[in-house]
Amino acid sequence: MGTLAVGDFKVRKAPYIPLLPENVSHVLPCHTYRGLQKNESHEAYVARLAQNLEDEFQRVGPETVCAFMVEPIVGTAAPAPATPGKPKAPHQTSKSSAKPSDPATRPSAPSSSTKKSSKPSAALEVQRIIKEDGLVSNVARMGDLLSSLLRERFAAHPYVGDIRGRGLFWCIEFVADRAAKAPFPAALNLAKRMANRGLERGYDISLFAANGSVDGWLGDHFLLCPPYIVGESDVEEIVKRVVKVVESVFEDVKREGLVKEMVDGLFERGKGRGVAEWYWAERWVDKWGWAG
Repeated sequence: MGTLAVGDFKVRKAPYIPLLPENVSHVLPCHTYRGLQKNESHEAYVARLAQNLEDEFQRVGPETVCAFMVEPIVGTAAPAPATPGKPKAPHQTSKSSAKPSDPATRPSAPSSSTKKSSKPSAALEVQRIIKEDGLVSNVARMGDLLSSLLRERFAAHPYVGDIRGRGLFWCIEFVADRAAKAPFPAALNLAKRMANRGLERGYDISLFAANGSVDGWLGDHFLLCPPYIVGESDVEEIVKRVVKVVESVFEDVKREGLVKEMVDGLFERGKGRGVAEWYWAERWVDKWGWAG
């Protein structure tokens, strides 16, 4: 319950809201693609986030705060590396506002847990191999290659809004409108379609599908997380298979039957889903030429 309260992955969190502790508050996430305002510099963005954190300390009372939690690279909900300068900003703010001995717990950002090995010797052996085989250096080299190939193949894709990541942890976020950064309707379940297609014979790639990068509910993206030992030919094959999956799913989406099914579902549930999905249903009717 404590971990759910600290995080903000709404799909997981929503069923347990009545049970969650109330001594937790949240601040703006560091998500450059979604959060950086027009004509705002990265420095100004970091300063705005730091001020948001400071304001939250003052709102709840600095004397009630014992911890601030943040992920340097956000995981499932919106895989995004921190904006330059962001890791230092919370430290500088918290030093001036909160005391280590304050009793109440008010974490302010998503946090992930790690599972510790029950065999210390196994953990040490892993670290030895990482060091002796130069795997951290390999992650940097192969990460640069993966970044380059993903951008080469998807930067101009009409429905790819953002390609982001670091090392061997990368994400592609899909949007229905690149200029507006508008997400696809949730009813389309785009990311899940891609993950399922990747597991089919002939595609053969595991994609970690996720959603919620817009508001916790809307937004489709998937993660690529190759192992530390991956080589150049592996990275090239990974990107080749990802391209095949994405092209295949969008071909499916463009077929009249799937669009009609999606629009029917949206209009049937429209009153309970809000204006946004009604709007996108109409846009998709327009875009793919279905009417009836």
